[in-house]
Amino acid sequence: MLSSFRIPHFVGNISIGLFGIFVGLWQNAIAASFPNVFMYGGIIFFGLIAAAYMFSRQRQIEPYITAMALRDDSARKRDAHAGLIVFLSVYQNFKRKPGFSPEELRTAVESRDYRTLMLADTDATNFGHAIKAIQAHLSALKHCWIITTKSAREQGITSASYLEVFLEFLRTEVIPAGKDLKFHVGDNYTVDMTEDSAVCTRTNQIVTDIYAKAKRSFGLSARDIIADVTGGVTAMKVGTVLACLAKDQDVQVIGSLYDEVTGKPKGGVDSFPILIRYAPRLELKD
Repeated sequence: MLSSFRIPHFVGNISIGLFGIFVGLWQNAIAASFPNVFMYGGIIFFGLIAAAYMFSRQRQIEPYITAMALRDDSARKRDAHAGLIVFLSVYQNFKRKPGFSPEELRTAVESRDYRTLMLADTDATNFGHAIKAIQAHLSALKHCWIITTKSAREQGITSASYLEVFLEFLRTEVIPAGKDLKFHVGDNYTVDMTEDSAVCTRTNQIVTDIYAKAKRSFGLSARDIIADVTGGVTAMKVGTVLACLAKDQDVQVIGSLYDEVTGKPKGGVDSFPILIRYAPRLELKD
């Protein structure tokens, strides 16, 4: 098999050079002084060796990945981004026992009662990761895109339904007075969960459009924006990562230290953003 066949480097390199020479001879007047058999034979012979060499030394893509934990204020200020993309999931409370009834949830949402929903406790709900992501970049943050979900099949309140109470909490408890921070929300940033197979594609399109519009309308380059992929369903995470494969388009997750006994995340002050920078790198196979 050619895939397991290896040609020594010096033979391959010489063959490539001689192949070029014979092609050159064929293309200019010097070719007239060489027999056709000699000339065409050289092209075919060394061309085949060169082709086999290049095939055996084909390039492969090796990802270049670095991860940086932003555990303290100095690191967060140093790596704060002007643009942030976060996902808002359908609300869940991990601490309230018993949980909210549908009517209690509806009442709290309609009245924007974020205290009843316990949003200030970032370990109590699945909104915590989005809150921590915003807090980490707050020193430089100017634009925040909040991607929500909707579905005609869901009963009760959907992710998009929680948007106003979430924004009320951010503007009241998180964003400093006088801070110029623009939130980008609405139908253009909503993923329809009715058709599961389209979730990845729709999310990918939204994130791709965000980068394009941010550059066109706000002068933000790719390196100015970070996409947090902690929230959202798996298909949304995949769609976002695939949209961020271009140069300087990095992602972030909210990580945590783990309890040595239980192996579970500690959360609280022991959770922090992790910036993941990656890029494709072409390398020759050995």
